[in-house]
Amino acid sequence: ETADDAEADAAATDPAAVADVQPTPEQYDALRDEVRKRLEAARKSGKLSAGGKTTARQPKPTRARAAGKPEASAKEGNAVYKLHPDGVVTEVFRESVMVLGLHLDEANGRLLIATGSEGQVYEVKLAQRENAVLQDLDAEQVTALHPDGTIVLGTANPATLRTLATEPQSGTYTSAPLDATQVSLWGKLLLAFDSLDEGKTTSIDIETRTGNVADPDTAAWSEWASVNLGIEGIKPASGLLIAEVTSPPARFIQYRLTMRSVDGHSPVVERVELAYVIPNLRPAITSFTAAYGETPEDPDEATPTVVNLEWEAEDGNGDRLLYDIQAKPAGENGWLTVAEDQTETSFEWETKALPDGRYAVRVVAHDRLDNPKGSAKAASRRADPLVIDNTGPELELTDNNGQITGTATDALSPLAAVEYRVSADDPWRPAYPDDLIYDSTTESFSFTLPRLAKGGHVLTVRARDTRGNATVHAQFLTAD
Repeated sequence: ETADDAEADAAATDPAAVADVQPTPEQYDALRDEVRKRLEAARKSGKLSAGGKTTARQPKPTRARAAGKPEASAKEGNAVYKLHPDGVVTEVFRESVMVLGLHLDEANGRLLIATGSEGQVYEVKLAQRENAVLQDLDAEQVTALHPDGTIVLGTANPATLRTLATEPQSGTYTSAPLDATQVSLWGKLLLAFDSLDEGKTTSIDIETRTGNVADPDTAAWSEWASVNLGIEGIKPASGLLIAEVTSPPARFIQYRLTMRSVDGHSPVVERVELAYVIPNLRPAITSFTAAYGETPEDPDEATPTVVNLEWEAEDGNGDRLLYDIQAKPAGENGWLTVAEDQTETSFEWETKALPDGRYAVRVVAHDRLDNPKGSAKAASRRADPLVIDNTGPELELTDNNGQITGTATDALSPLAAVEYRVSADDPWRPAYPDDLIYDSTTESFSFTLPRLAKGGHVLTVRARDTRGNATVHAQFLTAD
């Protein structure tokens, strides 16, 4: 073991030796980074952890708490409580910060709280039970508050002494980013105020900036720009200030108020409102289907001729939508209006009277109900190409001494089956295609008639396509 190792071992077991070891600047920086990370995590999670291992635990109470004990706050963090003369305890402050110093300013009914690790001093108005950041210093921690006429602040990292003005001359408030949900045009800013005397327009400055990402620290926002008071300006009689926002259109906006005391008068802002308008957005049709109902299994049932149209649509402005349904045969340019100004998102289209063929079908959404002429927008979407086929196949038959051959042809749909029977009382028998599978619009087939009794008979042949359309051919036969 070297001398350095022995000295290190001794320091590890000797508290006095440990006390003499001074942290390096790098260790201070690492500690500050760790504290900052834990505070940021606490603000997101609402829980503040000191880290490390716990060597002892407080036993849980086994009896009911005394009456008047405040209930646990739903908000996590460190807290400051007020103990009343009658023994009642109330919570006056709770934030995810380290509380390092307190000063009760009874004359002004407020409590000042020094915190770390962002060097903030909070002011708690006890009567109103409101708190706000009074000072946000460059130092990492405000470790002490010393009242002696003027309040002296002691800070660490770096170590400084500062005085807190009894009556601050100015202060700045920056709002959180406000979300318009879409890129918007910003209009007027209305500010309700108190104690802003006429003619003292320098007592409050208003600035705004805009961007399209929620966090201005992670993306480019516009520069801070002063609002334009215009001809409306300040209205002391009504306690209103109306100004035009000069920042460019964007989804998010922040406003910043810099307030200054003038001749002992301090402005008090009670409310801020921002007007904006989202440009009219084009509707969106997210899906559109066109399909016939199911083909009946029983060939004797009627084939459906109604096409079921269904779609889904949305509008980014929340506008009411009207729908037009249009169709056109393949190769044609003009659209046929099937229905217009529909409010539902489904429609039953009867195609029985239309010529057979391939059709394009579309639905058009309009937002003209909630937008003036010239600014209304429309969007359309086509369904998959639709085949309108309400006609059965054509049949050709040849009888060669009881050996029947034939051809079934359909203009649009593949053949599904060919069947025959010799008597109305006989069951239908399948006629197999020459290639053993029905899979095209033209199929050749053959079958042999059973031995027939002497006399006349009626041969019936039925051909069906995949749409369910059937054609029946009947011919008279004579058996010798």
